[in-house]
Amino acid sequence: MEINNRIEHTLLNPKANWRDLRKLCEEAKKYNFRSVCINPEWVHFAKEKLAGTDVKVVQVYNFPTSRSTLLVGDEVDVFLKLNSISKSIKTRSKGKIVIEETIKFIEKSGIDRSRIKVIIETKVISAKDIVVASRILTKLHVGYIKSSTGLFKRENERTNLDDLKLIKKGTMILGFIPRRLFRLHTPKIKIAGGVRTTADAKTLLKGGSDLLGTSAGVKIMDGDKK
Repeated sequence: MEINNRIEHTLLNPKANWRDLRKLCEEAKKYNFRSVCINPEWVHFAKEKLAGTDVKVVQVYNFPTSRSTLLVGDEVDVFLKLNSISKSIKTRSKGKIVIEETIKFIEKSGIDRSRIKVIIETKVISAKDIVVASRILTKLHVGYIKSSTGLFKRENERTNLDDLKLIKKGTMILGFIPRRLFRLHTPKIKIAGGVRTTADAKTLLKGGSDLLGTSAGVKIMDGDKK
């Protein structure tokens, strides 16, 4: 199982400096990670350092860790305020407008929906709400559903694998029929927050996660070598 090309090598510390970002990019090139995931103020710097490689630059949008809301990355991880998710879950068809307006705003910057990852903060919402939120986002044709920013402590007893199963359930018809069987849009899934070991990575990828967001990419790869 190839792990490196499924890892989004992450650095969102607001105190990070250019040396930290240079190290991140060097590690991404060394291990051939799929992408780096960073605050938007560092996107131009990262693109320069990664020029000539296949490593993508993923920027976060509207994150508490960021000092900028520029939309200039190859892909965007969107942080929606939790009350936005809550409104969408409670009112279903009407509430999803809150999310859709954000997506449309990002699209105006030239980033289509296939390159947008919407975060639903699985660590702090109920299992039922994960399924409902995933259904809403599936119908909005987002490219990815992302589990967590990694900024919030878990408020439930689930694991990342449990959250993954719930997101997958929300993307299916009736909760168990794969949409791809009918050639219907099926968003990909990114699990982030607490992915720390090689065992974590393998378990989540085997469970159906398409991408892994982690700041422990090097540790995961070195552990895999051992």
